[in-house]
Amino acid sequence: MKGADVEFIDFHVHMPYWIRDPAKSCRRLLLEELTAGAVGAIVIGVDASLEAVKRRVTPREIVDAAMEDFDLLAFQQVGYIGRMVMEPEKFLEDFLGDFHKHRRGPEDLKACKTVDPKFFHIIVSYSPGREEEIAEIVRSDPTILGVKVFPTFHFTRPDSPRLNKVYRAVEEAGGLVVVHTGCDPGPWELTRFCSEARPSYVANAAKRFENLTFVIAHLGAYSALKPGIFFEETLKALHLENVYADTSAADPFFAAMAAKEGFADKILFGSDYPYVSGYNVATAAKEILSLEIDESDKEAILRLNAEKLLNSLPRGRELAAD
Repeated sequence: MKGADVEFIDFHVHMPYWIRDPAKSCRRLLLEELTAGAVGAIVIGVDASLEAVKRRVTPREIVDAAMEDFDLLAFQQVGYIGRMVMEPEKFLEDFLGDFHKHRRGPEDLKACKTVDPKFFHIIVSYSPGREEEIAEIVRSDPTILGVKVFPTFHFTRPDSPRLNKVYRAVEEAGGLVVVHTGCDPGPWELTRFCSEARPSYVANAAKRFENLTFVIAHLGAYSALKPGIFFEETLKALHLENVYADTSAADPFFAAMAAKEGFADKILFGSDYPYVSGYNVATAAKEILSLEIDESDKEAILRLNAEKLLNSLPRGRELAAD
């Protein structure tokens, strides 16, 4: 596998948020993926309650959380986090004002299936308080592969009982659940606000729902302040048969470490496009190709693991046959 000759499946990607028309956004994403060499992509929705965020993330909470991370803040000196701490009221006003631009619901995601039903699979976003609705959407719409949980801005642990209805619906449909782990841009870079996004909590849920596949997004490693923050928990969770992890937004070093620990067959390539600053899909794929691991492991991470996983899932097989 060399350069543009590589074929891969992007297991974690989002619609370009700056293009508001869903069909146009999906066409732009398709061009990005095909140009890079992708043969398929799993497009993930983003949704949350802005009111819930406003209740939980206040200027006072930001300042208190920053004091807890004082040593990390002083060492890493991440620019926008400094502004967030110094001007929390203004930061929150700007951040929440922009947040709605990134929200993509089920109807937005369906546009990607219209653009190319074979290339795209879609994962809808959970949103607290809408458990019944999300569960019914998954049951009734066979084009949906599964659900994404963001423990950060959903303020919900992955093993919370409130998710049971959603998990049961995905399990019955034969789909999968993707869970954001690690920290997240914005106030969730502070460890107080990303403490619920731990791979160990995903493992707890996976033990309860043994017939449901879970994907630990970002290898539990994403953090601007503390890279690799929950990576060790990911390695432990990968011992479970129904748990995988994706490489999106994590330093490729952690993908190599997971492969060297014997989990090359459980790692899925993801670009997290367009949310990693300075990266595109091709760059993310090339980083996996540059790792000092076996060529067979690179091929597994980039494409084979995703193919095998999708073919093992009832809904994955149904979508491939459509």
